[in-house]
Amino acid sequence: MGLIVPLERTKSGYRKFALENIKRLHFIRKTQSLNFTLEEIKALLNLSEKPEADCSDIRDCAESKLNDIRIRIADLTIIRDCLKKLADSCPGKAKSL
Repeated sequence: MGLIVPLERTKSGYRKFALENIKRLHFIRKTQSLNFTLEEIKALLNLSEKPEADCSDIRDCAESKLNDIRIRIADLTIIRDCLKKLADSCPGKAKSL
């Protein structure tokens, strides 16, 4: 995917990274924790490297992700309510259907 490029490898095969790449990795991890995909993260990183990009581009990405999360919450709420009804109608204790 090319999000982080190592400088070189040590004789033992370990990759060496610049400090800038460590900061980039922290950004990637943080945005992954916010449920951004690697493709979305790559787009955000590309925006940050473009001098002509502005905050509205990043805001648009964040608002799109926020809308995705609202939809997921609505879907999960429906699933939760269905499971609650199912659990309430099946008390267990060898009760037959």
